[in-house]
Amino acid sequence: MTDDDDDNDDDNDEEDGKPETMKETPEPNQTEIIQGPQGFVAGGMAAGLKASGALDFAAILCDRPAVTAAVTTTNLFCSAPVQLCRERTAAAPRLRGVVVNAGIANACTGSQGLKDAIAMARAAEEAAGAAEGDFLVASTGVIGRLLPMDVIKQATPHLFSRLSPEGWDDFSRAIMTTDTVPKVSRRTVRIGRGLRRGAVVTVLGVCKGSGMIHPNMATMLSFIVTDYPLGPAQARQMLRRVADRSFNSLTVDGDTSTSDTLILMTSGAALDRREVDAGKDEQFETALGEVAAELTQKIARDGEGATKLITIEVEGTASDAAARQIAKAVANSPLVKTAVFGNDPNWGRICCAAGYAGVAFDVNAFSLKLQGKTVMRNGLPARFDRDALKEALKKKDVRIQIRVGSGKGRAEVWTCDLTYDYIKINADYTT
Repeated sequence: MTDDDDDNDDDNDEEDGKPETMKETPEPNQTEIIQGPQGFVAGGMAAGLKASGALDFAAILCDRPAVTAAVTTTNLFCSAPVQLCRERTAAAPRLRGVVVNAGIANACTGSQGLKDAIAMARAAEEAAGAAEGDFLVASTGVIGRLLPMDVIKQATPHLFSRLSPEGWDDFSRAIMTTDTVPKVSRRTVRIGRGLRRGAVVTVLGVCKGSGMIHPNMATMLSFIVTDYPLGPAQARQMLRRVADRSFNSLTVDGDTSTSDTLILMTSGAALDRREVDAGKDEQFETALGEVAAELTQKIARDGEGATKLITIEVEGTASDAAARQIAKAVANSPLVKTAVFGNDPNWGRICCAAGYAGVAFDVNAFSLKLQGKTVMRNGLPARFDRDALKEALKKKDVRIQIRVGSGKGRAEVWTCDLTYDYIKINADYTT
């Protein structure tokens, strides 16, 4: 539902002030050097937290205090790292880094869990030569288990000795749990107005997420780093706007996790904040929104057991919020998601979900398209080639378009199909 989905790759000169945005996203399962923004290093290693021996311990470090903002889960059983993240970003919005583990969520672990999160941060601070309170922690994995702190403390110096400007691929793989591919998105933006040659700003996003995904936040850990300068209030407000248009417009299975965390860190190394005006902030937010939207779609596409990315567009409501509410109801419907998995053009399920979404609209103004084919127009069935539509639904990208009236409200929400493999993955997740 973001307005920032289109890349702007047109040539431009420095005088018109328009951004030159370059999309650079590694292909799945492709290892390549990912260049992060100025001021940041990252890395990952296998610390032994996963029985598989895969990478499971990672960190990001900034060479200076970075303006930091976060959006976290609304689940009352929020993890100890989430609690610490909230406290530290509120008290000191300029931090040095974040340390992440996969395999154990450190959620539902009581006071000991919080002590362990603080100790995990302190070990990172000492390894980085940072002050106490300068690091955030993020954890993902099984709920209800304590972290093996002896393993983490022993591994931390080794992890920090591996951090480098090219360490983002290891970082992206070390934070994975049931993900099948690492998820990375990168944009560079040239902001030219008022500068002799223009400032090249980099936005790099890395996330993990596959199951237990639902808005507020979508289940995931996501880290976005940039060298664009922002003040603390600007970072918080901008991140919230971007999150609402991306990560909070995502659902895989309707479950909101205990660990959901989105962190934005900016070194400000690309240009001086005194050279920034409202136009540059808008250009940067466009790039930030593109990165967030692409990461969101990558999570939906990699949903547990998923074979298809489903995009639901709703328009014609009185407000964007109303459109989003309808879109989420459709996205969360197991009947809709299983029909898409089976390539079944059973459009009545979509009407049903839209009707119980809790938004009033005139059913006689309701129109619906599947894969661009009109199946319902102004509240009545439309004639269509059922076999052709069934074939079109076999594609990996499925689009559902709904119009409920003539209002200006619109929204776009992403989800995936519901398959046999989702049941297999989650039936014995801990056994």
